[in-house]
Amino acid sequence: MWDERVREMTDEQIRWLPPEVCLCLNEATGLGGRTGQPLLVALDRYRNLDRKVWGTAVRQPSFKYDAFDSLDAWAEAADLGYITGLVSAGWTREYSMGPLHEPPELAWPALLYASERAWGGMKNTHRQAFYSRFGARFHGLKEKAQQDRFWAVYDMHLREYPREAREVLHDLYEQCARHRSVLTLVDAWSSIGAFLYYVEHFDQAVASDFGNLQAGTADPFQAGRLRWRVEDLKAKTGDLVEHFRNACQHMSLPESAEEYLNCKMAYGLRRLDQLQEVLEAYPLPETDWQQPVRV
Repeated sequence: MWDERVREMTDEQIRWLPPEVCLCLNEATGLGGRTGQPLLVALDRYRNLDRKVWGTAVRQPSFKYDAFDSLDAWAEAADLGYITGLVSAGWTREYSMGPLHEPPELAWPALLYASERAWGGMKNTHRQAFYSRFGARFHGLKEKAQQDRFWAVYDMHLREYPREAREVLHDLYEQCARHRSVLTLVDAWSSIGAFLYYVEHFDQAVASDFGNLQAGTADPFQAGRLRWRVEDLKAKTGDLVEHFRNACQHMSLPESAEEYLNCKMAYGLRRLDQLQEVLEAYPLPETDWQQPVRV
């Protein structure tokens, strides 16, 4: 049972609950390691009543290291005797019929970290040591430099730098001995993130000089190169989409992959069409001055 249903009960009512009932604290509680006073009071109360309590932590979606911080907070609570188990939750949507989150396979680091904290507590190993062990055990990377470089890929994803993550990832394919299919999916998902980055970047560039661009008085070289980059991104979208479909085919239903693509890319493609209309009057640059996008 979720503890929010019993938190307002009296101590006597809670004692009446069957002994096999486990109280699970809401997955948002303690997110980021910030366990508030109401939670601490509830944990102390449940322990005094000798109730079985499990903590819950969202491993996906996670911004920066919120999932890791939350798992550490629950591991500390377990070491102090407040909880006896942990539920690690991965959300596919924020709400019913809402847009899909990123593919669940991309949450492997947080999932394995949850397992390590659940089985070993905070005293088992330092978080920094886990980063190298993940690359060694999950992907079979033998050298410490490769392990650190591989974790940098996930670190950039957590910090929302997918374009940069993909550039680092390409150098590690040959060294990866296990779970290359996951690596392929991470690469494809990075491409989607890079596409979204460029759409936002180009949109801001047009918005900042929209009056001059619309009036035809903007710098012809800068506007022309921006037009070329918009067209370059559109031209590469087909390969990007196909790469993502192929990467997902062994891990998820085709319908899920298509829904994810439609949620993430359909609006961006329409926005590129609109930007191209604004820029179409400006001349394209010569080959030496073109600036290809990297997706």
